[in-house]
Amino acid sequence: VGRVSVLKAASAALAEGEGDLTIRLETKTDDEIGELVIYFNRFIEKFDFTFIKFLVSVTLSGITIVFVFFFMVSLAVKR
Repeated sequence: VGRVSVLKAASAALAEGEGDLTIRLETKTDDEIGELVIYFNRFIEKFDFTFIKFLVSVTLSGITIVFVFFFMVSLAVKR
């Protein structure tokens, strides 16, 4: 399997929503294909980090909403 085919398959898997965000492609060359692989890996790393930050943010937002809800309920019960 050629290097372009590997890059194409990894890109297609991500585009189809079946991609593994932990995948990293290997390259041992510094030609244009090697550079594409390097940028592909960087993109996946940044996207993965952004996705994790989003999940943490949503989780913290959910915890905050639940806390506020229970606080409001406790105030209502005290009345």
